[in-house]
Amino acid sequence: MVDETDAAIHESAETVVVDGTRGRMAESPTDIPLLGWKDIFLRVFREFGENNLSIIAAGVSFFGLMAVFPAIDQMRQVAGRSSATLGTAALFSTAVALWSARKGTTALMVSLNVVYGERESRGFIRKTGVSVLLTVAIIAGLMAVALLAVGVPIALEAVALPEWQLATLRGLSMAAAGLTLTFGIAGLYRWAPSRRSPRWRWVAVGSVMVTLFWVLGSILFTFYVATSDNYSATYGSLGAVVILLTWMYITVLIMLVGGEVNAQQEFQTLADTTVRGPQPQGERGAFVADHVAPRAEKQAKPSGQGDRAEKSETYLRRKLRERSQRH
Repeated sequence: MVDETDAAIHESAETVVVDGTRGRMAESPTDIPLLGWKDIFLRVFREFGENNLSIIAAGVSFFGLMAVFPAIDQMRQVAGRSSATLGTAALFSTAVALWSARKGTTALMVSLNVVYGERESRGFIRKTGVSVLLTVAIIAGLMAVALLAVGVPIALEAVALPEWQLATLRGLSMAAAGLTLTFGIAGLYRWAPSRRSPRWRWVAVGSVMVTLFWVLGSILFTFYVATSDNYSATYGSLGAVVILLTWMYITVLIMLVGGEVNAQQEFQTLADTTVRGPQPQGERGAFVADHVAPRAEKQAKPSGQGDRAEKSETYLRRKLRERSQRH
């Protein structure tokens, strides 16, 4: 969508590089036109390699795996205690399990800092508190998704309803699970990086993409594991661990790519994408909100167009300031 300001810029004789065709004044991802999305996905592809996201995903998966087993062991100890010995010991074991699981969340926070171009600026106490809260939210969210996607359909089998009603309820349950997962992923993009939170609209596209590709990827990977004995033949008794690690790697990699899509959306526009907007650039508390992506045309402009390009950018910034003052 091109608003009145974009249209005026597009028609200006000064405009050569920045105009309404690339969404430089977009206040929502839906305002970014096709050429703008082309820029975004080209940068995502480039940043995937430059930021070594595949290697980072492997590291996060390793830390996640190392966090999962101690947490499971602690919870097994709690489950194995008699009711007479529960209480303080159970609370202590639960706290240890949560602290162990927090390490995986902390690794994910570091990786999203890389994606959003941020350096960790939170103090130890704040960073630890955020990681613990996110860990609790992740566990609760996954339990909710499992309940909606698996528990509800199983429970419906015991209900005497016509088949079409059962199918409808199963569909609604799966849709609710998908929405819960999408909302949880969006929350991670908002609060995990060390930056001022983006508005919900600026994390929605990546969250939906992650949900869709994660479900598809999980189905394909499950089918591959079920129809192939490569893991068991190659890794023997470690096959189950390798399968879990591979699935975690796929999950983290998809999440990092989704975060990169969100980051490059914000990088595309001059508008304030943070929750405290509108603020001038440099005062928004987020790298991709405080800066705008370099223009491809600027790398090889014909002779004599440099001044016109700079005038165009100045014109855009002046229009943006005027819009901020009107708000």
